[in-house]
Amino acid sequence: MRTDQRGHQYYAIRIKERIWVPLKNKIWQDHNGPIPAGHIIIYIDGNSLNCEPDNLKCISKKENMYRNSIMRFPKEYLPLIHLNAKLRKQIKKHEYNK
Repeated sequence: MRTDQRGHQYYAIRIKERIWVPLKNKIWQDHNGPIPAGHIIIYIDGNSLNCEPDNLKCISKKENMYRNSIMRFPKEYLPLIHLNAKLRKQIKKHEYNK
């Protein structure tokens, strides 16, 4: 069990001494072959502890960038998203200065 930079837990497997890979990548490769260059493996249901082969999907890094971008939302929402980010930043700044 490992934890990424955002605090999300995931499984990893040691394939050689000091070489660890995410378990999702190993399972994908065992069932579907190598991961194409410029692609990543994602969890369909968003649960990083569910490494079942039918819960894994190979997508391009471009598609992943779009999935994580605010540009996927309708244009009417963008000002609200920016305002929310500014508000959260001010709250954190205030909490930090206490």
